[in-house]
Parts: sequence; structure tokens; C-alpha cells
Amino acid sequence: MRLNFKIPYLPELSKNRMKGFRNGRYFTSAAYKKACEKMILLIRAKMKREKVEFREDRVLIRLLLNKPRPNIDVVNFVSSWCDIIKTAISVDDRYFWLIANWKEDKREKAYFEVEIIQN
Repeated sequence: MRLNFKIPYLPELSKNRMKGFRNGRYFTSAAYKKACEKMILLIRAKMKREKVEFREDRVLIRLLLNKPRPNIDVVNFVSSWCDIIKTAISVDDRYFWLIANWKEDKREKAYFEVEIIQN
């Protein structure tokens, strides 16, 4: 089973944007929640359209981020994508094998490329 897609870069998907602090309390950013929910729906719709189902077994996840700037911390995006994929495909992340890579190509627009594979 294989599921892959490419989407434009969304800065809201960074874990750095996940939490905030206001009036002495921590909160989860509405923009982060909305972006995650949007990605979960996108993955589930693609799974339904392509008739792909994942089971509780090893899942290979390949992530590629074309960064718009050199100072962007890729680890925060990788963590967010693992949470999104975990929720969307209903497989615990302890089964994930992860290959994450990034590049900075000014000639292309920034994007995420995600591939989810299971034998």
C-alpha cells in the first residue's frame, strides 16, 4: 500500500506555532489545530479515494520539506507530520519508520512531500 502527496508549505504546521502563553495559561493555537485537521482530512480522503487501508504494522514514512528559508527548524514539522499521520491512518507511531529530508531550493515554491508505505 502506498499513499503519496505534495502540498504547499504551511508554516502553521510547525510545533513552534502549536502552543502559546496568554494570561498565565498555555493554549493550543487555533491555526495549528485547523492546519492539522485539514491535513488529516486530506489524508483520509486520499485513502478513501485510492482504497488504501493501513494496519498496525510497520509503516514507512518519507517526508521531504523544501524550506523557504535556512533558519526553519525541520524537526518541528517532522513531529507534527507524525502526529497527523498517526491520527489519519489510525496506526500507533511506534510502528513508524521515518525518513526525513529537507532542501532549500529558491527556484521552487516551498512544499511538503509525504509518502506513506506499508507492505
